[in-house]
Formats: sequence, C-alpha cells, structure tokens
Amino acid sequence: MNRLSEAEFKIMDIVWSFNEDFVTTNMILGKLKPQKKWTRATVSTLLNRLVQKGHLSTTKTGKERSFSIQIQKKDYLEYETNHFMSNYHNHSLVNLASCLNDINIDELTDLEEWIKEQKKKLNE
Repeated sequence: MNRLSEAEFKIMDIVWSFNEDFVTTNMILGKLKPQKKWTRATVSTLLNRLVQKGHLSTTKTGKERSFSIQIQKKDYLEYETNHFMSNYHNHSLVNLASCLNDINIDELTDLEEWIKEQKKKLNE
C-alpha cells in the first residue's frame, strides 16, 4: 500500500464519504468547494496520483471520468496507524499515550473501558 500526502488523503476522504460505487470529478469538486479553493486541474492531478498509487481505479464514459475505490478507509487508516506507531513510538501504546498531554477524564474513562474490552477478548 502506498502512503498518501495530506492533499491526496483529503480527496480520498471525500471519495470515501460518498458511499457510492463510483464518483466523478464534479461530485468531488461539489464537496470540496466550501473547504478548499482547488481548481479542477488540481483535483484531476490528485485523482490521477491516487489511480497511480492504486487507491482508485478509473473509467471514462463519454466526456466524464469516474473513479472507484480500491482501498477502503478502514484498511488505509490501519496501515497508516501501524506505520506511525512503528516509526514514532516503537510499536508501544504506552509511548503513544505518554505524548497525550491534553487528555481529559472522559477520554481516560473511555480508554479504560476499551482496555477492559481488549483484555476480555484476549482471554476468550
């Protein structure tokens, strides 16, 4: 799997949000306009990169090109998280948690519940 730049991830996040079999450049531009001032050429370049990296496939029908998801968001986030944990935290959840300075009591409670559930799954 290939890592995505921030801009490529932004486009993929929009593509994932549609929950459709395919999307078009116009569909992406429609969701993107309120957030970014990217031109059609910029979006087309990013889409072509995503096709080259294997995250999307493309077909052309008439004048319009459509794009289909080849890598699901869950799978990409798992890949990216594993990469992050490996490169920055030596695969240690404790090292990661020690960097979380702004965590509040509700988040700690949620984390405790998650840990309990994980322990329960491991003991089954």
